[in-house]
Amino acid sequence: MARRDLEPSEQMQELADLLWPDRTVRFRVWAADLLEARRLDHLPVPSSPQDALAGDVADEVDRVLMTISSQSST
Repeated sequence: MARRDLEPSEQMQELADLLWPDRTVRFRVWAADLLEARRLDHLPVPSSPQDALAGDVADEVDRVLMTISSQSST
């Protein structure tokens, strides 16, 4: 996932906070960016923490953050 130069809407920021309240701020910021990109691309976004798509999005954000972390340690 390449990070786009966009600001997530307040709605997507709030959704990220709702979906992943126990995750780090860094995770929720990246998740809000991904949710906004999905919305702009007319792709589905999760509607609740129980939505299976919430897990898929979380996995994608985790992969990005792990990649960033590994790149910064090289």
